[in-house]
Formats: sequence, C-alpha cells, structure tokens
Amino acid sequence: MEERYATEVSTSLPETFDSIYRKIADDTIRNFPKSHMMVSISQAQFLHQLVKILRPSDTLEIGGFTGASAVAMGSALASKVLTAFCFADSLLELSKDKLRPQFDFIFMDADKSGYIEYYDMIMENDLLSDNGVLVADNVLFYGQVHRQAGFKDPQTDEATPYVKHEAQSLTVFNKHVHQDPRSEVILLPLYDVYNNTYQCE
Repeated sequence: MEERYATEVSTSLPETFDSIYRKIADDTIRNFPKSHMMVSISQAQFLHQLVKILRPSDTLEIGGFTGASAVAMGSALASKVLTAFCFADSLLELSKDKLRPQFDFIFMDADKSGYIEYYDMIMENDLLSDNGVLVADNVLFYGQVHRQAGFKDPQTDEATPYVKHEAQSLTVFNKHVHQDPRSEVILLPLYDVYNNTYQCE
C-alpha cells in the first residue's frame, strides 16, 4: 500500500506514455510468469524524473524485460535525442563499433551475474561519457546482498539458492564498483535498490 500511495502523490508519466506503460504492464502480468521483473509504476516515475533532470543526449539500456523501463526513460527524452536500447549480448558489438558512441545515461538491468562484465566493458571502452551516470538495478536483491556481505539482521524467511547466488554476484559487483577510482558511487535503498555510478572526469 505504501508504494501505491507514493505513486498517487507522484507526478504521472506523460499521458501518452502512461497509457503505453499500463498496456505493457497489463500484458506482462497476463502473459509472463515472472512479471515481477518489470519495473513498477513508481520505479517508472523515478526513471522518468531522473532522465528528465539529467537531460542526457544519449541513453542506453542494458537488459530490459518487456519494455516498461524503456517507455519510462523515453518519455523524458527530447524529440531530437538519439536513444539506444540494447540487450546484454549486443554490448560487445557496440563496444567494437568504429563510431563508438558515448552515453550520458546508462540503465543496467540485465542478468546479475554479468554485471561486472558489462560494467567493465562500459568503462574500458569509454561508453560512459565524462560526468555520465550509470544506474544499476537490483543491487540489494530481495534484501539479501547485505547479508552475503556479512551484515546480519533478523530474517524470518530463508532465501532460495537462486536468490543467494544472485545476491553473492551482486555483493562482488558492488565492491568492484566501489573500489574503482574511475567512478563515484551512491547505493540507494530504493525498491530493489539502484546503484548510481557517476563517471569521474
């Protein structure tokens, strides 16, 4: 109910995009067994506002599920902005492009065990612009990552082996990014958590 309340008192997506998002959400819930992987409406509102504030010239999404996050970010982009959305297996091809682009904003929401590989590929191939922002989703993964890192707190439900495995991968990723001198990092305890990485000049 808290998220529902937060959604109701937050600025909606622009009308056209809001209707597109809701159609995608309805179709995803109806047709995909793992519909929880889609960004919620409040997450979509957050991504919209973040992109609107940052005003990136070029935006890249790594991963994606059924397109909800792409709609949210696209709704905040100016009409003449070039926007690129690619899936994780396309990132290597992008990094080898002779006209290699740079992105001011990157949203990473792909397979969690591949986060370090994607991050390193971005940084080593200069895909993130100076002062660019990379946002990684799910970096606290069902409240399990801090436990894998050794922070103990009361827990009533035992995590599944899959969740523990992904949480361990994300623990390593968070440490990897935190120790990288090329970046400044803030890990936000929002939703399933966003890790905002800022490219230092």
